[in-house]
Formats: sequence, structure tokens, C-alpha cells
Amino acid sequence: MYERPNRPTSSSAAHPGSPPSRALPLLTAQSGIYYAHQLAPLGTELNTADCVEIDGPLDGDLFSEALGRAVGEAETLAVRLTEADGTPVQHVTHA
Repeated sequence: MYERPNRPTSSSAAHPGSPPSRALPLLTAQSGIYYAHQLAPLGTELNTADCVEIDGPLDGDLFSEALGRAVGEAETLAVRLTEADGTPVQHVTHA
């Protein structure tokens, strides 16, 4: 069984103040999405959304803690794209 190692919670690397990262090339799928967005920046074809209805009482503090932890573990939230000499690159910010 695969077990995820413990990762930072709400103080994750996706937050300001993290050390700088180096530029990495985009993966093939990232490139396709990047260039599709360049052609149609207002397009919504690649947007996704989910909704979860919580039926019953909610502990606000516990929910906030869980949400912060989920954001801290979502590595995709630590990726930003820039261009270097006209070529898109990604930066992954680690804590």
C-alpha cells in the first residue's frame, strides 16, 4: 500500500517567503494546455470544478484545518509558469 509522506500543512511552500526555485521545462501535457491558453485565453474548455455538499453540522475550525492541510499537500499549487527567452518554464517552490 502506498503511503504519502508527511508534507507541510498551511505553512507550505506555496506561500510567499519560500526559497526561489529553478526553471524546469514543461511536461508535454502542460505545454499543450499552456499553448491552448495562449490561443484562447478566455476559453473555459480546460476549467474544472467540483462541489461537495456537506449535509449536517460542520466544525468550522476542523474544516479550516483540513482545508489548509489539503492545500499544503497539493503540489500543483506550488507550481507557477513563467517564460524564459520566449519559452514557457515551470518553477516548483519547495519549503
